[in-house]
Amino acid sequence: MTGTLGREVISTRQRKIAELARREPKLTLTTLAHHIDAVWMREAYRLTRKDAAAGVDGVTAAQYEVELEANLSGLLERCKRRSVASSGVTMRTTASPATTKR
Repeated sequence: MTGTLGREVISTRQRKIAELARREPKLTLTTLAHHIDAVWMREAYRLTRKDAAAGVDGVTAAQYEVELEANLSGLLERCKRRSVASSGVTMRTTASPATTKR
C-alpha cells in the first residue's frame, strides 16, 4: 500500500470519527481501538520524526524499522488487548523556585 493511499484511509476514518462526535455530542467515545489497524499503524510510524531521541524503551527509529512489520504487528496486538504500557516512566511534581503559593 502506498503512503498516499494510507493517508487517504486514515483521513477518511478521522473524518468519520469527527462527524460522529459532532452528530452525537453527548456520546462518550470510550475506545478507538477498533479503528486502529496495520494501515493506521504504518501511517502513524511514517509521520513520526525519525531523528528524534530514542523512546522510553531506548529503541531508536532506525532500530525499530529493522523489524518494522513485526514491531507494528506486536504493538497493534498489545493495543487491541489494551496492554500497552510505557515502562520506566515516573511522574513527579517538583516545586519551581519561581512559583509561590498564595
